[in-house]
Amino acid sequence: MRVLVIGKFYYPHPGGIERYVYDLVKCLSRAKTISTLDCLAISEKKQNEILNLEKGVLYKAAKVFTIFSTPITPYFFSFLYKNKKYDLLHVHLPNPIAVLALLFCRPKGSIVLQFHALTTNYPFLDCIFFNLFVKRLCNISSKIIFNSNNIHKNHSFFDRYTNKIEYVSICIDTEYWVSRKDTEDVLSLTEKKMTKVALFVGRATHYKGLDYLIQASEHINGKIIVIGNWEHSEYKKKNLYFVGKVSDLKLKAYYYLSDVVVLPSTSSSETLGLVQIEAMACGKPVVVTDLKNSAIQEPIKKGGCGVIVKPKSAYSLAKGVNHALQMVSNPKAKVLISRINRDFVKSNYEIKGKVNDILDIYSRIV
Repeated sequence: MRVLVIGKFYYPHPGGIERYVYDLVKCLSRAKTISTLDCLAISEKKQNEILNLEKGVLYKAAKVFTIFSTPITPYFFSFLYKNKKYDLLHVHLPNPIAVLALLFCRPKGSIVLQFHALTTNYPFLDCIFFNLFVKRLCNISSKIIFNSNNIHKNHSFFDRYTNKIEYVSICIDTEYWVSRKDTEDVLSLTEKKMTKVALFVGRATHYKGLDYLIQASEHINGKIIVIGNWEHSEYKKKNLYFVGKVSDLKLKAYYYLSDVVVLPSTSSSETLGLVQIEAMACGKPVVVTDLKNSAIQEPIKKGGCGVIVKPKSAYSLAKGVNHALQMVSNPKAKVLISRINRDFVKSNYEIKGKVNDILDIYSRIV
C-alpha cells in the first residue's frame, strides 16, 4: 500500500496536531502492509524542502504568504497533480489549502479525512468555505475520522455520512512522556524550588483562553508558568512566569515540575487538547473547560483525574485550579492521582494501539 499523509505543518513546528502526525507517521512506517509512506506539509521557509522518512519522503512546501491565519502555497497543487502513485491519501483537517488542492487535482487514490476541529478563527469564513469546498471533499472521501462523536454531533450535515464515519482519538507516545530521565538537568535552581505550580502550555491563538487564566491568577494560590509564543510585556503579576517556547525535554521537565496543568480553552477549536494527555502521562491532574462540540472533557469523564470548569469564567477557573492544587497537597493522594492518570493514558491514548485502528481503516478501503 502506498500512502500519502497530508498535514498543515509538521513537527518540530509547535502544535498538538503536528506532534500527533509526526508520531503517527513514525508508527505507520513500521507496518508491513505499507510499502511507501510519504508526507506533504507546509514549511515556514521560503523554499521547498525534501527530507527522508523511514519509508518515504517528507515534502515541505514553501509558504508564499498567510491570509486569515491560513498559509498559502501553490506547491500542494503541483504536487498532487503530478503524483498519482498513491493508493490512499490521509488528510488532517482543518487545512484549507489541502482541501482546495485535492478538489482541483482529484488524485487517483482513496481519500481519508481526519477532522481535528471544525472551526477556526473566522466563523463566517468557516461557514462559507465548509459549504463550498469541505462538503464536496467529504462527498468524494472514503472515510471520515473524528476524535469523538461530540465534535460533529451538532452538525447535521454529517448525518448523511454515518457509513463513512469512524472514531479514532488522537494519542501520544506514552513511553516518552512517562520517563522522567534527564528532566531535572534542564531546569534552573530557582525553578526546581518552585511549589504549588499550575502550568499552561499552548501557542498564541484565540481559543487557548490564556486571558481568563491571567484574570484568574490573582485568586490562584500558587505560581503559574506559561509556555508558548505569547506577548507578555503588559503582565506584571507576581505569580505569572512566561518562559516562551521550549524544547521537548524542557517541556517534559515543566510537566514534572508542575502540580497541575491547565487548559482554559474557550471554543470548540480545541477538540481534545493533546497537552492534557501529555500531562496525564506525566502523572498530573488537569483542569479543563466544559466545551460544546469538543472532546476536551472526555479524558476526565472516562476516568482520568482532573477538574472540569465553566468556560470563559475566571472565577470558575481559579476555583478549579485551587481545588486541583489542594488535591495534590496530600502526598498519598498525589501518588494515587499520578498512578491513575498514567495507567489511564496508557490504556486509552497510546499511539501504538491506536495506529492499529488507523491501519484497519486503511485495509478496509484499499
